[in-house]
Amino acid sequence: MIFGYYNYISNILNSTFCSLILYFGCCFFGYFIIRLKIFYGIKLNKSFYLHSPLIFLNILILILFPLANLNILNYTVFNYISKFIFLSGIVSIFFFYIKFKYIIVKKYKLLMFLFFIFVLLSLTPITHADSLAYHLNTAVYLLNHGTFVNQILPIESQLSGAGEILIALGLSIGAEQFSSLTQVSAVLSIISIFFNVKQKFISEKNYYLLVSVLTTPLFFFFISSPKPQILPIVNVCWVFSIVYIFFKNFNSRELVRYYIFTSLLLTLNFITKFSFILSSAILFFYSSYFLYKKKLYLQIFLIPITIFLIFIFPSILFKYIHFNLNIFQFFLGPLPINIFGYHDFINSIKQPITFPEGIVFPPRITDISAIIGPAFLTFCLIKASDLKNKKLFFLIIFAYILITFIYATSSARFIFDSFLILQFILIFCKFYSKLTFYYFKKFVLAQFIISCLIVSYFIIILLPGSFSESSYKKVMSQSANGYDLITWANKFLKKEDKIISTHRSISLFNVESFEYHTLEVIDFSNTKSIIYLDFIKSNKFNKILFYNNNQNQNIFKNCIGKLIAVQENVGRHVGRNLLSKGNYYNGELYELRYDLLPNCVIDR
Repeated sequence: MIFGYYNYISNILNSTFCSLILYFGCCFFGYFIIRLKIFYGIKLNKSFYLHSPLIFLNILILILFPLANLNILNYTVFNYISKFIFLSGIVSIFFFYIKFKYIIVKKYKLLMFLFFIFVLLSLTPITHADSLAYHLNTAVYLLNHGTFVNQILPIESQLSGAGEILIALGLSIGAEQFSSLTQVSAVLSIISIFFNVKQKFISEKNYYLLVSVLTTPLFFFFISSPKPQILPIVNVCWVFSIVYIFFKNFNSRELVRYYIFTSLLLTLNFITKFSFILSSAILFFYSSYFLYKKKLYLQIFLIPITIFLIFIFPSILFKYIHFNLNIFQFFLGPLPINIFGYHDFINSIKQPITFPEGIVFPPRITDISAIIGPAFLTFCLIKASDLKNKKLFFLIIFAYILITFIYATSSARFIFDSFLILQFILIFCKFYSKLTFYYFKKFVLAQFIISCLIVSYFIIILLPGSFSESSYKKVMSQSANGYDLITWANKFLKKEDKIISTHRSISLFNVESFEYHTLEVIDFSNTKSIIYLDFIKSNKFNKILFYNNNQNQNIFKNCIGKLIAVQENVGRHVGRNLLSKGNYYNGELYELRYDLLPNCVIDR
């Protein structure tokens, strides 16, 4: 088995170009899927081809997700699929088969420039904390085992979903940036949605609403990360646009066809990230309403049941076999909450969102990339009569946002899909006055300039890391939290070692590992916690890594054996944000006496 995502990358420059060609291959297949004319009933214009990569990526995930849950996949399957897509990407470039009809987009220089910098940003090395903690680690587990993480540790890996399949596909041929590059598909699809498949040219209002979405700070965060969240967000908006514009005019045959299509997209959202269950459910009932009006009762029943059995039931079966999770618990959250300690972990990361702080402006300047910004309040500029005419949609959206505020974690990421739909609905509304629209345009242009300057800065400092080994190490050292610490620790680890790390970035280890910090929320005075200690003991985790002198507060401090290595100022707290740089810390690598478990564990 190969641990550490970097060990799948043979050459940094090759990784960059492989990622690009692999993405071209996805565009190639998506283009020809659209050419099959399965989208009859909708009057397509040229911009619809911008959905090409998203369509193929959705299909790829839908096919591979149930197979992964049934443990049918392995590294060879991932590798062959990626190589086939890669070869198709080469063919598509050589013969110029892919024709996205960008002539439409060329009329709008802001969009062209945004798309260009989005591509450059997505090609930068992966430095996001969550990605280094569990997204990449889950992808490596998929390549090693052919299935998702089926053990109780690491806990954070249970937050992963179908989107990690794309990361695994990229890593299987050494394409680190492929998963980040797939996020660019969201840009193309949003452009297509806002162009409106009925229109040949986009109106000025649509144009500025579109730019207001693409230049929000949070959108740049989505694009630069391999975290599989922006694609489901776009799927939500795409489904809404199809149902809102076309379902009322479809005949029964067309309605059933698109009901299947939208249901598949909503299912994919749910299996990619559990947080989309509410928006997917609302849109599912909204689309089902149109079949009900045409008295297509059998289809309303059979289509969802069939999709459920094929794409969702394998995941339910997986969690039942490995975690004894029943079907009712499955729909309560992404984690197997029947296992002692998992509910405590959920509570530790669940914090209510405050408004407007955290949505319109950041609580701290270092959190600027986690907000939507003032664009969230665009609806306040719309005529009251238009708001009244569409009050049902606005009420549902704000009810959704309210529920998210109450039950979700402290992040605007969980309401970005509702914001995107909100901006789309405003296409069909009028601004309060011409003067209001004039100032809105000025705001969007200002947001565009500020956002582009910030992103250009990140491109300048991060992109060199995608073209040479030395630059890669430098970029990772300066921007990837934990890189220096874990690179140092790897020098002292043998292939057969297994390590517990007090640092989250476990995907950087060359050996099997799990993060310690999730254990801190577990009550080890409760006898039920023995399952975690038994896991550590039976799997013979024999090393433990400390940093910042944090071993004295560790529950394993009485389980520590000999000191293997120590290094002063081995690393520092870093991130992409210049303001997030912290102080240097020391690193200590110890032997862990797993044979003394569970008696050596202290009760804090």
